[in-house]
This record gives sequence, C-alpha cells and structure tokens, in this order.
Amino acid sequence: MGDSARRSATSYPAPVIGTLQTAPALDRPELLADPVTRALKDLQLADVHVAEIDPTDADTAAFCERYGVALDQSANCVVVAGRRGADTRLAACVVLANARADEWLLYDQVSPSASAARGFATGRLFTTDGRLVASVAQEGLIRLRKR
Repeated sequence: MGDSARRSATSYPAPVIGTLQTAPALDRPELLADPVTRALKDLQLADVHVAEIDPTDADTAAFCERYGVALDQSANCVVVAGRRGADTRLAACVVLANARADEWLLYDQVSPSASAARGFATGRLFTTDGRLVASVAQEGLIRLRKR
C-alpha cells in the first residue's frame, strides 16, 4: 500500500483538548490559510483536526482558562519573516506555553546533512535551567543565479 493510500485509510478519533470542539481541518477550510488547505489535500492528510477559538482569547493565559487547557499542553507559534531583495522567507518556531520566550534561551544547532547544494539543520532551544522549550528544523537549497 502506498504512503498516500495508507494516510487516507487510517482513521483517528477527533482529539480532545480541554473543552475545544475539534473537527477535521478539511471540513473547516475557513479556519485555514489557502496554502494549508492545498497542502492537506495534496498530501491526503484527512486526519488533521482544527478548533475554532475566540480571537479575544488568543492570549495564552486567557486561552488556557477559557478552554480548560493546561499550560503544559499548549504552545505558541512565533513566526519570523526575513527579506532578501524581493524574496520574503518565513520561519516558525513552536514554544511551549509554560516557557518564556522573552528570556535568555540557549540555541543548539546541528546540521546533520549538507551536500549537493542542499542543507538541513535542526535546532533546540533551552532555558537557563536546561529545560527544552522548542525544537526547529529547516531545509535549504542554494543555487547560483545565471547572469
């Protein structure tokens, strides 16, 4: 059985997260950005779920209180945009909600693969007491411009 067939043949129960009402993401495309909807369809990822939240509860503490989600079961996504010329690149880092991202963090980076104009790097962020609070990964491709 191919990988995409295996994905669509497997069915998982809707996740329970506090009092949030989850639904299959493809059933609620209005909660997704268009590229996410396209990727879920292209990859046949039918078992990805979403939950609608009140935007006024986007603050982590308010979210956790309103929906009964413990801090250690919640996370924040920090998105950073960088621009080089006309190109804008985005990077996302998920930080556990019970960690502070506005204090000093140690960033440990490893590049397990870099060859044939491609590179892959992973990174881990630790608090000053050594607790892992986030992990990141990025792949890159380097090409010379023809002039």
